[in-house]
Amino acid sequence: MINIKSYPYLIAEAGISHFGSFDKAIELLDASIEANCDAFKIQVFNVDKLFANDAKGWRNRLKDRMLTIGEIKKISEICEQKRIDFIITPHDDYILPFLKDIKINALKIGSGEVGNLSFISECFEYCDHLIYSTGLSEIKDINNVVEIANSKGKNLSILHCNTAYPTKDRDVNLSVIKELILKYPKNIIGYSDHTQDHLACLNSICFGARII
Repeated sequence: MINIKSYPYLIAEAGISHFGSFDKAIELLDASIEANCDAFKIQVFNVDKLFANDAKGWRNRLKDRMLTIGEIKKISEICEQKRIDFIITPHDDYILPFLKDIKINALKIGSGEVGNLSFISECFEYCDHLIYSTGLSEIKDINNVVEIANSKGKNLSILHCNTAYPTKDRDVNLSVIKELILKYPKNIIGYSDHTQDHLACLNSICFGARII
């Protein structure tokens, strides 16, 4: 479970900005703690599982941005010691069997997994709280994830998101947050930001975002 002490709940997105360096990942974690973030999040994948055999370009580009299972476990232990939540975005099922030995507070599902209900359902088996970004989703897609969460008795948070990198101000459309709050009153609604400054994050709070 994520430990929401106050709102908004701030997730520091390290992603793969560590470039496969454990020391760099710890620097990013320390910066997240210094910034008083509630959670530290990384993205995890295995290039052999994530990409087809003929996608050698992508494999070569990303193969050096992977942390080892041991390093990820160590990060989770440091997060526990420092009292900051630890969240993982799995881009494939590579990390899932190892989560029995790695303490996480939630799994985050990226926008690109829209419609990948078998994978999302599997992720629910490894966590009590799942955070779902809606960047590529239609309402029917969100409904499907909500139904899975309800059927498993698990907690689900839903984040309004635009998948453009970076997102232009005219495309942020924070009014969607209010619509999500009305449609899914039993779920925590938040905002996943890809803009170049902090203004959308600040304004998302005014629209009711409880996670950023």
